[in-house]
Amino acid sequence: MASNWRKTKFYCNEPDPIFEGYTYGACWNGWECPYFTKEEALRVIEQYNSEEDPMWYDEEKDAFGYTTDDGTEYWEAEDYKIDGQKLILYPIGAWYWIWDEYDPKDWPIDDDEGEEDTIDE
Repeated sequence: MASNWRKTKFYCNEPDPIFEGYTYGACWNGWECPYFTKEEALRVIEQYNSEEDPMWYDEEKDAFGYTTDDGTEYWEAEDYKIDGQKLILYPIGAWYWIWDEYDPKDWPIDDDEGEEDTIDE
C-alpha cells in the first residue's frame, strides 16, 4: 500500500481553506480519505473546531479528538513510510467528512479586482 501514497491538497465542503495531506486513493462514499501531518492536522482542527462539535489534540493519546451528538471519536497517529520518509499521519475526518481533492482548474476564484485567478498551491 505504501507505494500508492501521494502528497496532494484537500478541502472540506468548499476549497477555502486548502490543506496539504496524503492519500493512497481510499474513498468513502465517493469522498477522499486524507491523512495529515500533525502540523496540518492542527490547522484542520483550528478551522473546524466549534462549540457544537469541539475538537482538540490529546497529547497523552497522540490523537485528535472530536465530539458530536454521537459521542467522541479519536483520530490516532499512524506511522507510514512514504517515498523513503517516515511520517506520522492522522486521518482527520477520513471515512466521515466530505473531503475532496483540490484541483485549481475546477475552482477558479476572483481576486480583489474581479479578475479570475486560482488558489495558490
